[in-house]
Amino acid sequence: MAYNAVVEKIVDVAPGIKEFTVAYNDREPDFTAGQFCVLGLEDENGKLINRAYSISSAPKEGKMSFYIVLVEGGQLTPRLFALKEGDDIFMGPKCAGHMTIEKAKEAKRFIFVASGTGIASFRSLIIEHEDFFKNKKIALLHGVRKSCDLGYKDEMNERMKKYPESFHYFPVVSRAEEGEKWNGLNGRVNMVAENGLIQKAWGEELTPEHTHVYFCGNPKMVEDMSKFFEEKGFAKETLHKEAY
Repeated sequence: MAYNAVVEKIVDVAPGIKEFTVAYNDREPDFTAGQFCVLGLEDENGKLINRAYSISSAPKEGKMSFYIVLVEGGQLTPRLFALKEGDDIFMGPKCAGHMTIEKAKEAKRFIFVASGTGIASFRSLIIEHEDFFKNKKIALLHGVRKSCDLGYKDEMNERMKKYPESFHYFPVVSRAEEGEKWNGLNGRVNMVAENGLIQKAWGEELTPEHTHVYFCGNPKMVEDMSKFFEEKGFAKETLHKEAY
């Protein structure tokens, strides 16, 4: 298997989390915000081990970045985390995925619910479609175990300052460690919707009309949150899901 790309940049985000920027050797990136792409490395027997990862960068940034958590004992992520800038890698020739806004262009409100590295797809969407979203109501929910796992936190806080009337960011920590400096929301990310925090931020009831909800992350979170919104009358075609 001939590698077709190179690792241009590696950023240590938190213990066990890195952002990899990867470039094709022979062409420019081609993807839609919200999509994913396959990354792969050969094992000791020359077999290609590959997995799909959400792209955290936006097409207009002209790069492809991936926000990846280390899976202890996994087949691929330990190899990825051993890479250095300039190392070769395989990247799938085509990107795919339906976590885009193409089917939600008429929506006036968007709710993005992420756990862990699921924030990647939403970061891509929010950056790419800034002009589109600035006149919509946006709620971004991000649940993690520790506050250091809140990737893109500073960026999202700055965006909330820039668009205080439309953009609302809800970072939630489930297992704050002793001595950890965290004064924000504690618990599961579900609590933001269940406790009415979106409604309070928006200043209106949570109704399905002109509202699309996106989930990306832990399968249990996706299942529970989907059920919550379905019970509130949201149609399945307005609930966009990607579990991992």
